[in-house]
Amino acid sequence: MAACRAGADLVHVFCHEEAAGAIKSYSPDVIVHACLKDERDARESGVSLEDLQDQFLKENREMISRMDAIVIGPGLGRDSYTWSFARLCFSIARTVNAPVVFDADALFMIHASETLKPLVRFTMEKAPPVGVNGYVVFTPNVREYTYGFDPNDTTGKTVDNVDAFLESSDGHVGSCHTFYPSILAKGADDIYVHLVKGLKEGPTKFENVPGSKKRCGGQGDILSGVLAVFLAWSNDRYRGDLERDPETMTNDLKVEQYFRKSSKLACFSASKLTREAARRAYEKQKRSLQSSDILLELPNALEDLFPSVLCDPAKEEEGDDDDKGQREIAE
Repeated sequence: MAACRAGADLVHVFCHEEAAGAIKSYSPDVIVHACLKDERDARESGVSLEDLQDQFLKENREMISRMDAIVIGPGLGRDSYTWSFARLCFSIARTVNAPVVFDADALFMIHASETLKPLVRFTMEKAPPVGVNGYVVFTPNVREYTYGFDPNDTTGKTVDNVDAFLESSDGHVGSCHTFYPSILAKGADDIYVHLVKGLKEGPTKFENVPGSKKRCGGQGDILSGVLAVFLAWSNDRYRGDLERDPETMTNDLKVEQYFRKSSKLACFSASKLTREAARRAYEKQKRSLQSSDILLELPNALEDLFPSVLCDPAKEEEGDDDDKGQREIAE
């Protein structure tokens, strides 16, 4: 729902069939696919995990490859068979360089991936070998820092943890990562870190960005949905720049710098928008605030921070100082 409110045209939800009915009842605006399986399904049907994966790929690979961005984690659960389908989605996204956001249970999945690697390993037939683009972002909260996503960690554990997951999720995609993921760590101030093999760039703290005085359940899910939209827009901009200047945009170093800069900008924009909507919702609801209240504030916050139609610069002086500040944020 946050992705819808942030500007997505269509939102698809992949879930287990037992959850599909409830999710469909939330809103007619999301498209629900009851296609995920768990260990109980495999046991009761007598179908192996490998066969379930093959069926999943046959039915959903083309659809997933058309997505402009993917969020993995909210509501995913901790069934290792279900995780294998999430990892399939990730590998499909990588073959088309679609941005991916990892949140919630997906972060625990990465943390536990080493012990479960033999169970969830799979192969991807006819998948072209491509590297990870700069639009893979992890969004842990303070508790999830302990899974190996602490942005202030200086031991290299975070980088090693993520790198091991990327390699174990390769299938036939190739284990040479051209680009590396980012972390948008949620807290009193959101913190941005870009991971590179053997080191980190950052952390950068997004300070003095006011939000809600109450941290309610589901606010992180709102951020992940909003972030997916901003990353999709960034990726669309990259593809446009690639068409206009193919020579520059295929230079590995320049493209990596491009991805880092635009990934950081997308993370800041998503953080700013989510916090602004939460701030407005708290002003109205105070301690009764729920995440559904934040969703209602997203449209106006989005329009104020990132106007659909930018003002004419020649008329900039005609507006008051507040209007000028909002235009500067949008630019």
